[in-house]
Amino acid sequence: MSASTRHLAGFTLAALTLALALQLALAPRPFGLQPAAPPALPPAAVGAEGLARAHTASGDYWTLYFSSPLRGTVARNGGDLSPQRFMLEPAKVPVRRSGGIDAPLAAAIDAAQVSLDIAAFELNNPLLAGAILDAAERGLRVRVVSDDEHGLRASDGLITALRAAGIPVVDDGRSALMHNKFVIIDDLSVWTGSMNLTVNGADRHNNNLLQLRSAEAARRYQAEFDEMFVQGRFGPRSPRGDTMPFEEGTARIALHFGPEDEPAAALYDALAEAQERIRFMAFSFTLDDIGSLLLRQAAAGLQLQGIFERVGSESVWSELGPLHCAGLDLRQDGNPYLLHHKVFLIDDDVVVTGSANFSASGTQSNDENMLIIEDAALAAAYQAEFARRWDEASTPREIACS
Repeated sequence: MSASTRHLAGFTLAALTLALALQLALAPRPFGLQPAAPPALPPAAVGAEGLARAHTASGDYWTLYFSSPLRGTVARNGGDLSPQRFMLEPAKVPVRRSGGIDAPLAAAIDAAQVSLDIAAFELNNPLLAGAILDAAERGLRVRVVSDDEHGLRASDGLITALRAAGIPVVDDGRSALMHNKFVIIDDLSVWTGSMNLTVNGADRHNNNLLQLRSAEAARRYQAEFDEMFVQGRFGPRSPRGDTMPFEEGTARIALHFGPEDEPAAALYDALAEAQERIRFMAFSFTLDDIGSLLLRQAAAGLQLQGIFERVGSESVWSELGPLHCAGLDLRQDGNPYLLHHKVFLIDDDVVVTGSANFSASGTQSNDENMLIIEDAALAAAYQAEFARRWDEASTPREIACS
């Protein structure tokens, strides 16, 4: 098989893998102004059953949340979250659990004073949809960009309720995905990461949700949002953005929107600078160039560890097989639903996060965002999440190495 044929097939399979993962998300797998900081959660927020619901950490300009799937009690969707408000039959309104990482985002939306711009691949979370409707009713400027198939036309989606309430919605209208998950509040803060604005995103999947209290980050995300919402420019038709790193205190932040800012190349360059260790948590990892780089770095003596989402990880296109068979320290995740992170950790001070999967579609076709942040405190918080996921993951057992 030629290289070009292999990459085309890999691109197709990556799309199919994502579709399969979305279908499996509802069924367990059988195996053993100055933006204010959001309401503080303790290191492990506790639901009514006394089970950990979320892990959180904070810095000068950031607050970070990690989901703890399947914890807490089922919350009733009553009052402002009534089915009638979302124009759905009661049985079709997704029921969320209490105490998830959707709660601080909803609280931040409730505290918004001027504007709310949302880029959402999916939206079926009634708590978040209710907060968005409330913001519009308070007179805020509220705008939404979404994917056409998985957002606007989703059978369980709540975006149609937002549009019916007079909130303007723009979709991408193309086969590739508008895969972003970010919220800009009052032009001063941004919430981003891997969490879709769904019940699964908050309750079932391992996700990270990062709030940046940074006017410069908000400015750059705003430019990307306006490209989509105002100009209708998606995917490769989008112009390159501002990728020059900027500083927040002692931190250094670079932001790359895909595909126009070539996030795969930015990731490659960041990984090539590693001096001691690399760790990753990957929903999808099929980029051969990145896999080959990791093999070379491991051969040079760097410590490498990685966790793959189990679904799709044993396919011929996944990087799990070549890396595992080369002796790298890898595991498959232990969540019976999905590990949805898209995270690389470089040495002890660099974090790569955002919406972009490490795949051809995630870096060459979809609308995505990828952050590369040099901040030791933020990196430590992500390292703690890696350790939690590592402890519940397992060594691959079904991969045949020649």
